[in-house]
Amino acid sequence: MSIHQGIRLCHDDRPALFGSRLHDDIAADAAERAVYETARALGYLTTQAARIAASYGRSLNL
Repeated sequence: MSIHQGIRLCHDDRPALFGSRLHDDIAADAAERAVYETARALGYLTTQAARIAASYGRSLNL
């Protein structure tokens, strides 16, 4: 389940007030983007750390 779907499920019990659904959608989209960007950045850092470790290992003849 995506973050967007989770936020919608949490707020489905609440009465739909004017504009509340739009606000929830914007918040859910922003949260999904933030999680995606964080995961992408962590993936990049992990890749860089693996490259550094491999290079260091080769320099030590490990």
